[in-house]
Amino acid sequence: MGVLSESLKQVRRQQTFFMQFSFRKVRLMISVFSDSLGLTIRTLSLATLVLLLCVDRSSATTLSSFENDYTTAIAADIIPGGNSQSFTTDGATDGTYALQINHPNTWNTILSQDGGTELAELVATYDFVSYDVTVPSTAEWRQVFFIMQGDGLNWNQRGGDVPVGTSTVTWDLAAEGYKGGLTSSSTWAQLIMTAQGGDAGGPSEIATTIDNIRFWNVPEPATLGILSVTFGTLGLLRRR
Repeated sequence: MGVLSESLKQVRRQQTFFMQFSFRKVRLMISVFSDSLGLTIRTLSLATLVLLLCVDRSSATTLSSFENDYTTAIAADIIPGGNSQSFTTDGATDGTYALQINHPNTWNTILSQDGGTELAELVATYDFVSYDVTVPSTAEWRQVFFIMQGDGLNWNQRGGDVPVGTSTVTWDLAAEGYKGGLTSSSTWAQLIMTAQGGDAGGPSEIATTIDNIRFWNVPEPATLGILSVTFGTLGLLRRR
């Protein structure tokens, strides 16, 4: 009995340590299951938490979510374009704010970044780039373009029409030719976003909002398999 008691104390200490992390959903899972299913569930829950922590750190990098500044995950800041800019809660998809750019209705750079080797390394490391675009209800049409160029990559432009409201645009870095050009040995790299469009009444200045520019990977099949087995086991034990 003494050995079992000491073992349970150790598990409680481990559980207390891991629950310091701000993963609310995982903490709720541990809390709900541990009382009814005991040591096995606690062990599996803690193992799952460790795995999720590892997956989260390696599967994505948010370049910028425009939280009242232009700083990014790398040394180089975003350079805003257009006629004027503001941080707004409208269209914010990550954090509290997004970047609204007021720009001419003709082709215009709305933001850029001279990211150098660090930006090239993001392209070399990740498989996809995504960003969220919000277009006001007054828009009759809007086009947004994503461009990268650098050491080993000529001007490479992708984009086109985006709808009214908030939408996510994703590019496959390998399929679109970015990854083949920019590598971890590239000495410079540049990211550019441009926009054009028209609003009701034909104003010469229009607005486009950008948020949550991120580079990301699809989790490896082995990781997905481990997660599937872990949560499957939790389900079976729960039914018992």
